[in-house]
Amino acid sequence: MNSQQWDDIQDLFHQCIELSLDEQKIFLDNLKEKKPQISAELKKLLDAHHMSGTFLEDEILEEEFISEGDRVGPWRIIREIGRGGMSSVFLATRADGQFEREVAIKFLHGLIPGQSMHKRLQQEQKILARLQHKNIAQLFDAGLTDEGRPYFILEYIQGKPITEWCNEKHLSFEERLQLFVQVCRAVQFAHQLLIVHRDLKPNNILVDNHGTVKLLDFGIAKILEDEPQEGAPVTKTGLFLMTPEYASPEQVHGGAITTATDVHALGLILYELLTGRLPYDISDKTPIEIGSIISETTPAKPSSVVIKISSETIKLGSINKAQHKRQLRGDLDTIVLKSIRKEPERRYGSADQLLQDIRCYQKNEPISARPESAGYLTKKFIQRNRTVVFALSVIGIILVGTAIFSLNQARITEIERQKTEQVNAFLQEMLASPNPYQDGLEVKVIDILDRTADRIDIELSNQPAVEASVRHTLGVTYRELGDIDKADFQLSQSLALMNTLFSPPNAEMSEVQVEMAKTEQMQGNYQTADSLLNLALTADLELFGRESTTIAARLGELGSLQWEMGNFDEAEALLRESLELEQKLRSPDHEQIASSMGNLATLLSDQGYDEEALELYREELKIYRANYEDDRHPAIPQVISHIGIILDDQEKYEEALADHQKALELFRELKGEDHPDVVYAMNNLASVMTKMGNVEEALAMQVDAAALYRDIFGPDHPNLGIQYNNIAFTKRNMGDLEGAKESYSQAIETWQAGLPPGHPFLAYGYHNLASVLQSQNRPGEALPYFRDAYEIRTEHLSPENPERAMTTSMLGECLASLGKIAEAEPLLIEGYQSLLVSRGEDHSTTMEAANRLKDFLQNQDRVEEFAQIKQETE
Repeated sequence: MNSQQWDDIQDLFHQCIELSLDEQKIFLDNLKEKKPQISAELKKLLDAHHMSGTFLEDEILEEEFISEGDRVGPWRIIREIGRGGMSSVFLATRADGQFEREVAIKFLHGLIPGQSMHKRLQQEQKILARLQHKNIAQLFDAGLTDEGRPYFILEYIQGKPITEWCNEKHLSFEERLQLFVQVCRAVQFAHQLLIVHRDLKPNNILVDNHGTVKLLDFGIAKILEDEPQEGAPVTKTGLFLMTPEYASPEQVHGGAITTATDVHALGLILYELLTGRLPYDISDKTPIEIGSIISETTPAKPSSVVIKISSETIKLGSINKAQHKRQLRGDLDTIVLKSIRKEPERRYGSADQLLQDIRCYQKNEPISARPESAGYLTKKFIQRNRTVVFALSVIGIILVGTAIFSLNQARITEIERQKTEQVNAFLQEMLASPNPYQDGLEVKVIDILDRTADRIDIELSNQPAVEASVRHTLGVTYRELGDIDKADFQLSQSLALMNTLFSPPNAEMSEVQVEMAKTEQMQGNYQTADSLLNLALTADLELFGRESTTIAARLGELGSLQWEMGNFDEAEALLRESLELEQKLRSPDHEQIASSMGNLATLLSDQGYDEEALELYREELKIYRANYEDDRHPAIPQVISHIGIILDDQEKYEEALADHQKALELFRELKGEDHPDVVYAMNNLASVMTKMGNVEEALAMQVDAAALYRDIFGPDHPNLGIQYNNIAFTKRNMGDLEGAKESYSQAIETWQAGLPPGHPFLAYGYHNLASVLQSQNRPGEALPYFRDAYEIRTEHLSPENPERAMTTSMLGECLASLGKIAEAEPLLIEGYQSLLVSRGEDHSTTMEAANRLKDFLQNQDRVEEFAQIKQETE
């Protein structure tokens, strides 16, 4: 390096240390593009500057300043009990004989206090003395030694950090939450007195031998932060007066410190209590890197990390990892992630709000951080009232409990014989018309169904067993005809009657529960459906054992539901087990095997395993066509649609168009014009038409489909988000970017209201909206949506999945356009290589990813590296 370069680096260094951490990072990234050697040297200089005399593990105190027996006012030092980079703590006792008491004295070192420090310590001590709470260690006094060293006289607590205590005692989830409730109460008490801790961490939260939580060091960070230090450098790293592992983004960047800062720390502590680890690893990182991680890295859901951790990391007694994940998934995931949002305004507004959601979780009540969808509220209602026998069918709240009374076996047998005859007679009289499921919708079928429903109360009022079976049949038939409200009513009435007739386990009751679950699933009430299916599975396992066709069906139904809820791993395990049982217990051409193949194929297709899915779909179609002539079975157009979707993804548009046209024709013939499956087929057909250039006709079809879907299911059904997403896609292809952005936003809002947080559907919305913003040259607005899509897809999808790869590539492009070069490059390479493997060189998405990577390399005069990257992949 020559002298001119060194002078340049010095000048740049002095410019850089006046910037915030974020600005320093951008400064270095921009410099790296133009002068990589100087950028590297400057970074080393900055790292050295930041590492010297800061918060890191190096202790500032290098010599003994106090010894055993020394006096601090009326207190005599007994021994040292703790030491860190900013302070040393000693046990002391009263030395003047007035009374006996042991205290902890915390000495701060490495500071040069200003002249006003003593006065300020006295003022703050008066304020902090008001913190009289059973879970807060009291501050008795504060002052300066003769050498000017600040000290604090604190209540002495014999205890261990809360994380150590929980692991040593092998505390359960509930016991850990109860301790955390104590922490929240103490923090909220301080907040009400307008006192913010600013440095909450496990070492400042001790648990004594009685299991009582004690918070240490309240307000000390504020005293230090507000006091200018004579002789200290003006420029700060932003991480000096905090523990970086538990720091919030606003602390890192010198933003306003509020109660939300303590909420962020509480969220991190809760994350660690429940998983045994923090969401970020900042070991061996420089302050700039730490600031970037805290501010930009999206934390993984607690439930997604527990499978990866060692059993020694967190000890919860006999609980295994699968149980651990189930307990975290859902509300606890939501509570923790809301607490540690990057933006203070998006966190809980207070420790009390966080506490109330913990309390709601413990009581199986809805939490404020979750949207109050019908399915979510229903699930909570069921969990709080598992023994209640009750049915409110119109609003969809179904409670299943123990029967009011039971009948002896002989009487049950007689009832069943008589009931079968009566049900058959009633249905033969009232439903003497074609089966709508097999032969399509005719007006006379609806008329007869409605007349049948009207006569049930009159003709079967004294025959509850017969009434229950008839309502069961009516409910399924209404659902297959697309009338969900009437289906819901009939099935819930059927189940209510069965609860008065039978004691679980009962096969007929299980069948009704399953049909109700399917109806709830169609309405997007996934948690209610899950509860009902699990009730049926538990009963049927007791009745039939594991190896039975009934259990195979139940596993398949649960697998399909888990797929729709976005739980792909659980769904695949259930669906594969279901198919294996069906193939073991049935003949090879049985249509139930075909159905199981189709369920598994749908899941595999969604995960990007198109070839295996296509093979299963074609085998499924072969079985159905062997059993039904002229494609006269509703499952056949469904399979044809699925095959068309894969061909569409493979850009075989002519073949896909033919399949979707055939499927739509069959659905209309079999189910009528106003059926949800018709809407589904219209959307699939419109998607291919859009890609083939027929955008105006496609848009008209999609608008009609959305209107039809709203009429059937109302404005809040999650699948309506699919309609908005498809409309947005067509608008974008027409060049209407603002219209596309509006429709994608509608899709996201619909999914956020009706689906669990982190559902894979949301990734489609986030990715698509971000891509529109990026095309409008608005990368700053696009970035958070790309990050959200990337987080969801990396959690749910394998690295070779094309959808994940497209998001990875486009996130890289967005970061590059914002000057985040180091973060962008590996994403651009990964996205391209993954698409090259999964979709081939000639697929449009692969070519787009290749162009993004080439442009990136071209801007750095490294375009020749593209060939090597491609060759390494091949």
